[in-house]
Amino acid sequence: MTAESRNRTRSTTRERGYTPLGLPKEMSKRLVTQIKSDEIHDAIRQLSTPLCTEASLIRQTLLLLIFLFVFLNSSGQAAEPLVIAYSENPPLVFTGKNGKPSGFYIDIIQYIGKKEGWQFQFRSDQWNENLKNLEENKIDLLLDIGFSEARNRIFRFNRETMLEDWAQIYLLPNSSIESILDLDEKKIGMVKNDIHSIAFTQVASSVGIQPVTIETDSYRENELLLDAGKVDAIILPRIYGQSSGDDTRLRKSPLMFNPIELRFAAPRSADTALLSRIDHHLKALKNNPSSLYYRSLDRWIEGIQKIVLPQWLNPTWVVAGVTGLIAIISAFILLLKRQVRLQALALEKSIVARERQESELQVARSIQQGLLPAGPLDLQAYQIRALLQPAKAVGGDFYDYFILPDNKLCFFIADVADKGIPAALFMAATKSVLSLRTKDLGEIRKILTAVNQEVINSNDSCMFVTLFCGILDMQTNTLEYSLAGHEPPMLLRKNNTLERLEQAHCPALGLDEESDYTSATTTLSPGDTLLLFTDGVTEAMNNAGELFGEKRLQETLARCLGRPAAELLACVEKELVTFTGSQPQHDDITMLCLIREQ
Repeated sequence: MTAESRNRTRSTTRERGYTPLGLPKEMSKRLVTQIKSDEIHDAIRQLSTPLCTEASLIRQTLLLLIFLFVFLNSSGQAAEPLVIAYSENPPLVFTGKNGKPSGFYIDIIQYIGKKEGWQFQFRSDQWNENLKNLEENKIDLLLDIGFSEARNRIFRFNRETMLEDWAQIYLLPNSSIESILDLDEKKIGMVKNDIHSIAFTQVASSVGIQPVTIETDSYRENELLLDAGKVDAIILPRIYGQSSGDDTRLRKSPLMFNPIELRFAAPRSADTALLSRIDHHLKALKNNPSSLYYRSLDRWIEGIQKIVLPQWLNPTWVVAGVTGLIAIISAFILLLKRQVRLQALALEKSIVARERQESELQVARSIQQGLLPAGPLDLQAYQIRALLQPAKAVGGDFYDYFILPDNKLCFFIADVADKGIPAALFMAATKSVLSLRTKDLGEIRKILTAVNQEVINSNDSCMFVTLFCGILDMQTNTLEYSLAGHEPPMLLRKNNTLERLEQAHCPALGLDEESDYTSATTTLSPGDTLLLFTDGVTEAMNNAGELFGEKRLQETLARCLGRPAAELLACVEKELVTFTGSQPQHDDITMLCLIREQ
């Protein structure tokens, strides 16, 4: 009999309530109760007595055999491994080339198992089969499962979050899909019973579109369908899509939704002890910056921005005037969204409506450009310049810079998770709140906390904003900064060494009202050049489907070192135009350059 057959037999035996030797467990328990210690002692004494009768000898021997059988049976049961199930979702959990489970989740559960002395039996299966087995109590633990209130009524979840993730729409490079409304009557590939598939169905219903859903068993099957042109778009988790992006020709769209917490799940009837021990170790790992948790995160999810939303922060103060401002912003966004929908309907009916819409877009572009700084600031010992090229007439990227009291320079660059008119409206509202709160509060932590709260309260379109915010003390040359889910800027020192401002990683604005925002500092020396940019720069694509990437940006920045800020931005822009060729621009391109003069 093979090892697999033995495991299957043992699992079936355990599920039906039998011991490995074939007796029902209840019978074994009764036998243990019936065998008294004095009877065992009597049996041993009588077996050693030469005068014991044959009948007595047989009776006492049977009692000893039954006692030994029950003892050995119970010992064997205690050694049974925990059955751990997962579905293929690299880099979080997957089967490696050696046939063994690998990934972020595997590192963590094996670490905890070693601490607790647990043994594991891993199973890889389709997602729907794993959900069914978990509900039927055929497995002990399911890895990499998104938490929801509906699932919490069926399964038992641990409390500590492993990681944050969200869904993203993927397209072919030549796709014309640009917004959620473009998915109407399009074929969408999605995994059956996946938490993101359920959320997309709800989003589609709320905005009034009717896509044709094609259900699959895995994310990989989604990729193959899109690559073969059998669907128009697919839904993938952000982390999965980012990790497989280099191996496919699929294009990441700016359409994101459904932020979720990834956890562990056990059957509803399971004892809470298992999940409690997992929470105990996981919390300790997350509280230690040098622990296996963060080393494994860097190993498996390198290059993917890690967003871990803390649970302890609960702001109790409210800035005066927030309520009125939120009401104004909400009414403004709802009014303009209604206008956009009416214009879209008119656009389908006549060419005249199309021309009117194009004219209005030009006006909107002029208004949006008017929200940006009017020109460069006259600074001593510093130069600051910026560039913004929307992919459409209007876009979701923005930047700003202005002088604060005490000779401080505030500057920021941001990217709304969408593009076109909805992103432009969201950008205008967010920029207004951000500028107002910066001048009122002056401290980065307070600024981002207040803006995040206001964005969430007025955000009925489920958008969010990534942001880099910096405050430079031009007397001490100290730069305080924070990364709210944004790409780390590049700091090129005078000696041509490159640094990335990667500290103070915080969640994007608009994801969670309990997000915690921190800051870090660095010092700018004479000749140092700081370049801020949005992902439209690094993800610019050429005709071969290749991305411009951070490496080309670093090389271009190094070649242009020593030039004035305006010339340096023009140099990077020229390199982008040469690289993309005739390929249309898919995303807004925004850059901001700050140079300390020598």
